[in-house]
Amino acid sequence: MITSARHVVFSGIGTSGILGTYGSRYFTNMGINAYSIGDPFTPIPQRGFENTLVIILSVSGETSELIKQVTDFKRSGAKILSITNDEHSTIARLADYNISYYMPDERSIYTDPYINITTQIPVVTLIELLAHQSSKELAEKSD
Repeated sequence: MITSARHVVFSGIGTSGILGTYGSRYFTNMGINAYSIGDPFTPIPQRGFENTLVIILSVSGETSELIKQVTDFKRSGAKILSITNDEHSTIARLADYNISYYMPDERSIYTDPYINITTQIPVVTLIELLAHQSSKELAEKSD
């Protein structure tokens, strides 16, 4: 999916958004054309994403702004890979492909109990593994 896409777009909100920025930079460092959307309210044009892979990062997989983005990107012709904590979430079910990591849901006991502090170590690992594998495949294709 990644090696055949002309563009890879990362999107997420909160910590997932920060990891999306990290992912786009890491992919770019590995020679893959990648960008991130930092604003979940960015309008998605109705066409022009036919050769684009969008990687949606969401712990819950239920964030309404990201659900709308997934729907808009799919309508525009993009393929969706979601990385969520639950394969049964709305975003995971809407995506063309999903990777779930199943870490225990954690909430902050020190500040606001609505703040999700579920570990994101699996997401960083997946981003780096996907980038390395894709970069390796691209290098092999060009030989």
